[in-house]
Amino acid sequence: MKNQILKIAFALTFFSTLTSCLKEAIPAPATSANSAIAKKTSEVKASKDFKWNTTNSLNVSFKAIPKDVRVSILKVIASDGSILFKKFQKANEDYSIQLNLPAHYDKVSLQFDGENKTFDTKLGKVEMNLN
Repeated sequence: MKNQILKIAFALTFFSTLTSCLKEAIPAPATSANSAIAKKTSEVKASKDFKWNTTNSLNVSFKAIPKDVRVSILKVIASDGSILFKKFQKANEDYSIQLNLPAHYDKVSLQFDGENKTFDTKLGKVEMNLN
């Protein structure tokens, strides 16, 4: 009796492993009458409004305050919290830099000595003025 149960358990295990490894048939996508497959990149057609850029240029400026002796870290932070740029900065020295950001970043925050200001990146420039 015990031998029969072992044979049945073995057979069930064997057949379940065979059937679990079968690939699922995925149907091919339906093609429409207007669809065409481009063979070269020059054949790709896109809307006139489509932007191919994957990065955008952003000018970041820090405007100094004369006679301010503070020294802190200047950070440019994306909306997802990732740090895009950081630098040790004196409050009495101007600084500017041009950054290339991924195109999907629409806002950045500038932080300096506890002050945090958020800017829209669509204009291509942001300026932190502590006054």
